[in-house]
Amino acid sequence: MKRPVISILLLSMSLFTGSVTPAAAAQSAAEILEQARARSQDIEELKKVLNGPDGNMRLTTFDAMVNSGDAVMKEVALDLGLASADSLLQALAFKSAIMALDRVHLTLTPDTDAPKNVQEMSTRYIAERGADYVIQLKKKDPQAGTSELDHPSYKLQVSGTLLTFQRANDSGTLDLQDDNSVKGIVRGTHRSTPTQFVAVGRIR
Repeated sequence: MKRPVISILLLSMSLFTGSVTPAAAAQSAAEILEQARARSQDIEELKKVLNGPDGNMRLTTFDAMVNSGDAVMKEVALDLGLASADSLLQALAFKSAIMALDRVHLTLTPDTDAPKNVQEMSTRYIAERGADYVIQLKKKDPQAGTSELDHPSYKLQVSGTLLTFQRANDSGTLDLQDDNSVKGIVRGTHRSTPTQFVAVGRIR
């Protein structure tokens, strides 16, 4: 009989979280391999649930794995969640991935769809300041999917698979891509002239 999903998760957490005791350090290679095999089987069971037909079980299992305190479980859940065809699970994974970051790193290129003068100033901005654009997350609310940025009035928001932010003269709207990156438009001003960029950045 297969063990219930939550029981599997609790057993895995008990085996693989916390500090290593002297007894554990003295384990034989055979014992370590046996535990590794059991853990691998448990992870496969959980992956089957995340890819399974029951939407409620997908969401509750994802939540348990992400909040288990087990780094491997969390990574597995995020990878499967971000690639999921279940829009609710994908959105939950996207929010969890963004809220786990201290900063979002973007690379800017002038938007060729912008007016010519905007493109020119965007090119000048990159020449003077570089193409790297960093959004530092200060005070996060993981449940709401929000974060303060450089100033309490500057905000980042995750809604579904969309990330938006507003800070000083800059704003951006970026969407999750198939390769676990975000891509979208960042607008701002430089030397009193509007700028507009295509921004890309990986979140994992």
